[in-house]
Amino acid sequence: MNKSPNSEFSFQALASTHIDGLWRGLWPHLLFDDCADWLQRVLDMQHSGRASAIMVSHDSTQEPVGFGQLTRWPRVVEISDLMIVPAWRGYGIGSALIELFIETAERWNAPAVEIGATLENTRAIALYQRLGFTPERTLNLDVGHGPEPALYLIQTLPRGHRVNASI
Repeated sequence: MNKSPNSEFSFQALASTHIDGLWRGLWPHLLFDDCADWLQRVLDMQHSGRASAIMVSHDSTQEPVGFGQLTRWPRVVEISDLMIVPAWRGYGIGSALIELFIETAERWNAPAVEIGATLENTRAIALYQRLGFTPERTLNLDVGHGPEPALYLIQTLPRGHRVNASI
């Protein structure tokens, strides 16, 4: 268990024991079985070395307050599914997760890290730009409410090499 710069929070690699708490805390609007199936796929990718998924919990309650995932693709690694409970936004949790994922990507010798957000999510886009990401492309994605434009931003890593395409 790793402490964040703000000592109220702990960062833990995703484990099957986290599924119920993550569903209740972050995605109660989803059917439990759908959430559990998705998180099991994330766990499978994590066990195969293709992903790193992190749950953030509040130290005093042990309740999940955040989640994110880093996935290896042939040319880049992607930060995705970044979610912070609305009441805990603005405490640096998202920034700490992104910085942790950038460090992981560097250890993986990735050439770059990308992250996306819908164009409506100006707060997230501003955060990503403050953390050194630059706009790369816009795609239309269905993130649960029908197709909408999403901006992908990228950060080139200084020590990066091509990610092993066989991973």
